[in-house]
Amino acid sequence: MGLYCVSTSRTSSERSRKEMGIGGEGRYEYGPVADGLTAYWPLTLFASCPPNGGLSFCTRHRYTTPMLNRLQSPLRGESRECRSTMQTANCPKCGTAKTKLAPRSGVADRLLGTFTIYPFRCQLCAHRFTAFLGKLKTNPRRNYERVPVQYSAQVRPVHDSTQRIVVEGTMVNLSLRGCRIRTSQRLPMGCHVMLELQPGEYDLPIMIDEAIVRARFTDGVGLRFSSFLRSEESRLRRILDLRLPDHAI
Repeated sequence: MGLYCVSTSRTSSERSRKEMGIGGEGRYEYGPVADGLTAYWPLTLFASCPPNGGLSFCTRHRYTTPMLNRLQSPLRGESRECRSTMQTANCPKCGTAKTKLAPRSGVADRLLGTFTIYPFRCQLCAHRFTAFLGKLKTNPRRNYERVPVQYSAQVRPVHDSTQRIVVEGTMVNLSLRGCRIRTSQRLPMGCHVMLELQPGEYDLPIMIDEAIVRARFTDGVGLRFSSFLRSEESRLRRILDLRLPDHAI
């Protein structure tokens, strides 16, 4: 189904007004916009176009009421459906509702953003996808939402052959791809480490084979996970699934 744009101007002909059922002055021109796109924009409305049965929009104006009544009625059910679906952004890969707006980068993301089509990141399987949101949003900093936790943790440098250097601390937040450790000991930026965290008193520790120190704070460090087994990732997912809210937009 094609979309057609209805635009207004100050001068018009009697024929244009008669065809569109408009009581005031104005000239309406039709032109192709896009295929398969339905949206609701500030000061505009998408509705049915009488000449060819497609979709149209017109600017809200003092003399558009009779026309809008005729154009809008066929799509009242579709409009409600569109408004309900654009509020959800379930992951198409795993089906979870625990998703988050992802940082936008590149020309394609910026162009789609003008149509309120944004990238999302699944917080459980890390899948990145795009979805129509229907409202403007600022560009987020993080791909993953971190949840507060209180787990004991041990950090060991990967290249320490003696395995004698152990940094002990408390994990204070966690995501699928990183965490923050509160510790009084110092680690250099860019250092590759192994991480062992204890999620419960009677649970086996979760092992992260390799992580990178990406931030340093006065009371600890921030780590980004770069390598771990699928079985350990599944355990992280179960923890996050219990703590993350749905649609962390």
